Amino acid sequence: MNTKEIKKLIKDTLHTDTIGTKRNGNILCRWGYFYRHGKTNEDFVLKVKELLNRNEINFRIVDSGDNWKPFSGGACIANQSHWFVEVHILTSTK
Repeated sequence: MNTKEIKKLIKDTLHTDTIGTKRNGNILCRWGYFYRHGKTNEDFVLKVKELLNRNEINFRIVDSGDNWKPFSGGACIANQSHWFVEVHILTSTK
């Protein structure tokens, strides 16, 4: 699987609000929120790990976190509260 296919798999399965590729080639996934409802960024790290392991994709989680910001109506996900997971794809065996 190439990076484009992996991004589509993550987007379609985990319903990210945004997904992109950073300059260094890492995949950055974001899920926006207004209320946390008991969730943390670790919930999303686990979901990404399970999905990529299930599809036999070798990867490393580079970074993850909870980026809280005051509400700003109409702002993009990167400028609102969101959880994020950054993934480095090592190799794919599929």
